[in-house]
Amino acid sequence: MRKMRISIFSGLALIASLSAAQIRAVPHYDPSTETSLTGTVQEVTQQVRGRMGRIHVSLATDAGVFEVRLGPKQFLDSKNFGVAKGDHLDLVGSRMEVDGTTFFVAREVTKREVNNDGHTLKLRDKDGVPVWRQARGHRHRRPT
Repeated sequence: MRKMRISIFSGLALIASLSAAQIRAVPHYDPSTETSLTGTVQEVTQQVRGRMGRIHVSLATDAGVFEVRLGPKQFLDSKNFGVAKGDHLDLVGSRMEVDGTTFFVAREVTKREVNNDGHTLKLRDKDGVPVWRQARGHRHRRPT
């Protein structure tokens, strides 16, 4: 009976460790990897994480096509900042790599409009703290 309990416990511990290994850590915004990108939106997707849908875009640049994570759809909507295929964007963001995939987390994005300088939206402060969290009184850093 004791051996069976040890075997069951060992099996549960193994399952728990495998499950934990599959959970991918979300990197924090890193100002030291900040760079500028300019390009054209190829695709807009909404990724659901928790209760919020987050807007991601595929941005075609001279250096290639990159995924750019903007922020919660509700926040962009509240600022009347829509993004669509074909939009021309200038952005400043942190370059990150997870599991061999490079992507950017935007701090500031400007949508270039015909006949004007465009519409700029600040998404994060200089340290990468999301503006939508600051509005709710949160100053601590959490995953983007």
